[in-house]
This record gives sequence, structure tokens and C-alpha cells, in this order.
Amino acid sequence: MKICGDKWLELHQDGGYTYVVEVRGFGAAYVLPYAVTQNNGLVVACTREHLVHQPLGRYYIAGGHCHEDETPEAAAVRELKEETGIVTSVKDIESLGTVYQGKAMLSIAHLYAVPMTREMMHQAVESGNDAPDQTESVRPVLISANDVVRLSQDAVLLAAVARLMCRS
Repeated sequence: MKICGDKWLELHQDGGYTYVVEVRGFGAAYVLPYAVTQNNGLVVACTREHLVHQPLGRYYIAGGHCHEDETPEAAAVRELKEETGIVTSVKDIESLGTVYQGKAMLSIAHLYAVPMTREMMHQAVESGNDAPDQTESVRPVLISANDVVRLSQDAVLLAAVARLMCRS
């Protein structure tokens, strides 16, 4: 239940928990390329080796904050290219809904998926990340959706994979 707030933040209380929700409208956008295998399994492309601010060896979903002048869909397309080198368009992405992320303050995270063929995904992985953004040190990797559930510690990636698996 909302207790109070302004155009930027709201204070909510639910049972014994009180938390802050960011409502300024920009939020973050995340996108998960995927392909369906011959035996109806899912393979997703996520990122590893994020040397800037994430530990090595973990799996993450491509994404980041929306700029003030862009839609969440446009942010997802931009972040996918910056972090994986995969180029797509707003018309090709599918919404997986939204989740709230954060610890001290919750912000909205828009989740998207982009269907690809396995060949397209393999080409993206083989070419690596040739994006010009020097703050990104990630490479796309292919991993089965089941392995993501087993190995990932990224809550946003797990939410996107779970929603994608439920649709299939």
C-alpha cells in the first residue's frame, strides 16, 4: 500500500515491510535472445565476463537503464547491441512484462525477448562483442534455459527465463 510519494519516489508498506519504489518512469530494460531447439528446448544468449562492475564467471541478461528520451523497447535494443553486438529492432522484440528490482530502493525493469535462429545466435557468439562502447567488457554466450535456472544468480535473468519457459 502506498503511504506517500512524489513524482520521483513512493514509500510503500506491505505487511511488516516498508520500501521505496522509484516511479520517475525511466527504469531499466533487459532483453534475452532465444531460440527453440529441435527437441523444444530453449537456448538463450546471455552475457559473461562483465569486468566493469560484475564478477567474472556469472551469467547476466543484457540490459541497463533507459535514457530520459527513449522508450524501454528502444533501450532494450540499444543495450543488446552494446553488450552483445546483436542488432535487432523494436518491432522484433517481445514483451515479457515487468518486474521490480533492487534492495534499498525498487525500480521497474522491463523484460523483453527476441526470437532468433540458432544459426543467428551462434554467429553472434562467434563474432563476440564488437560494440564500440568501451565500458562494456562482455561476450554473449549460449546456454540452455535449464542451465540458466541451475547456474545463474541474476534475479532479472532468472525472471526473464522463467517467463519465457512458461510461454513455450
